[in-house]
Amino acid sequence: MHKIALALLLAVCAAAPAAADDTAGVPTGGLVFSPPVTVSQATLRITPAGIAVEYRVKPAGTAPVETRMSFTGPRIPMDYAFSGLDVPFDRAGGPNVLAASVTAGGKPLKTTLASRAFVDGADVSAPLEALKLPFGDPGDRLLGAVGALSAPERDVLAKAKLIEPDGCGATPEPCPLWVAETVMSWTAALDPTRETVIRLGYVPWTTMLFLDTGEPLIGGAEARFPKDKAGLARFCIDDGGWRGLKKRGPQALVSGVDVALDPSTPIGELRLVVDKGDPKAMVSLCANGIKKTAPTVFETVVKTTGPLPTFSVLYAP
Repeated sequence: MHKIALALLLAVCAAAPAAADDTAGVPTGGLVFSPPVTVSQATLRITPAGIAVEYRVKPAGTAPVETRMSFTGPRIPMDYAFSGLDVPFDRAGGPNVLAASVTAGGKPLKTTLASRAFVDGADVSAPLEALKLPFGDPGDRLLGAVGALSAPERDVLAKAKLIEPDGCGATPEPCPLWVAETVMSWTAALDPTRETVIRLGYVPWTTMLFLDTGEPLIGGAEARFPKDKAGLARFCIDDGGWRGLKKRGPQALVSGVDVALDPSTPIGELRLVVDKGDPKAMVSLCANGIKKTAPTVFETVVKTTGPLPTFSVLYAP
């Protein structure tokens, strides 16, 4: 395992099992192709500001095809979205909270959205659709629509435990209690005689944490983490990186990003690119065969013969 200790703490590795603590991440993914396509090469680029996955694809057969590409956004508990807490997405951005977009051959494709709602794992979309609620939208549009319901309609939702009539957190209006998930999709025509470059881009879902740098690191040689933060084992923090955090004071602000590409799409070659953005920032990077290719950029080629790992990146400003 090759290690580099620079100034922003950043770690990339196959995800270790995360403990049930406040450091657990929310992995985002890549595209799912239907019908399946042949992907000769993919490049996953992770930066503090954005995630990009570029695929070089052809139809799996010898005939032209129109492929449907889908990207599933994170499941969002609506009571969390309206709790008044800082959330890692733009509440005003509508159901496409990560602003996902796709281009084919450099040309932008039209995005289609489909949302679902869940309570305790059960799909409760139907009654919300019947009331014409924008139930996948974690913004004021949804609050306004819930507030505009008649008293009998709100009573039905309250009895079904789909809303909290007295509000939640900083929201005094009736508050949604379901978990929303939105799938974005695009279509593109593929020519079997040449590869088409498909590019997915989106804003990362970021887990923000304050770490007590006075705690020692515990755990194995690679999966190190501070006490009571076992979820940080997936970032492969080393002693050099932890010393760098200590220099920032007794409390260090860090942010984590987790990316898990879809396992149903075989990739011939996967190139991982991590760009820390600021050339003056320090970084601790943990990955096989990692090389520094620019002042802020580190790259490696990931084996794709087995299941792909979840790529986890920890940043400290």
